[in-house]
Amino acid sequence: MPTPTNAKASQSLRGQDVTITMDPSVDSYPDPSWINNVVSVGSSSKTGIITSVDVNGVSFKVTPIQPDLRFDSTSTPGILDSGETIDFLS
Repeated sequence: MPTPTNAKASQSLRGQDVTITMDPSVDSYPDPSWINNVVSVGSSSKTGIITSVDVNGVSFKVTPIQPDLRFDSTSTPGILDSGETIDFLS
């Protein structure tokens, strides 16, 4: 599986979807087969599940694996920072 990099900081509130925007000059486009894969944030190891993929664009959404947690970066609580890598766990 690829290791996408978030190109644009995105708000990450407890239990809410986070939008990961990929840089098309670096990453390939998101693939619908990514839906339901478990992923983690590179810096914080927080986990989530890919719930949707924008096949006409360069983004996908991740929901935290636990509804009371966030899918955010270590250095920016409440935000998934730009430049953050997303690792596929399944």
